[in-house]
Amino acid sequence: MLSNLLLIVAMLVGILLWINAFRQKLVKLNENVGQAMKQIGVQLSSRFEILAILLRLAQHYAPYESDMLLEEMNTRRKVITAKSTPEDVLLQEKVIAEVIDGLNGLMMQHAELKDYDTFQRMMDAVQVYENMLKTSQLLYNDCVKKLNKEIQTFPYSLIAKLLGFSRKAHLSLEN
Repeated sequence: MLSNLLLIVAMLVGILLWINAFRQKLVKLNENVGQAMKQIGVQLSSRFEILAILLRLAQHYAPYESDMLLEEMNTRRKVITAKSTPEDVLLQEKVIAEVIDGLNGLMMQHAELKDYDTFQRMMDAVQVYENMLKTSQLLYNDCVKKLNKEIQTFPYSLIAKLLGFSRKAHLSLEN
């Protein structure tokens, strides 16, 4: 009788240790997803900062238009954090695309902007940060894939649900 009780207790302790180890794995995977989202936020923030510099440079040639673009960008800009969603990222990318379109329009109206060396270097930097953003987005999707795989695998799916973990959405990389 005592040996049966010890066996049951040992099995329960083993199950609890296994559940705790799985929970720790999910916490780590979830943190990786959050860190990857924060990195996307850093890349987006860098692009916004360069766009703001470009708009300030363009003020010498088109003060009204560049001020309007800068104000619109600052109004719609949101900080991307670990808790942000892929939809939040896509909205910020849309804001950036609209500002870049506006800057391209300014360059068409004011050809001297194309010849302004600092302006061209900053436009090139916008592209560099876009490439870095794409890399960060791929990393985010990889982290989400790993987390979702663990959450969806039986019997882990039952434990993940009990522990409050849920699937994360991937970022659309259609651009």
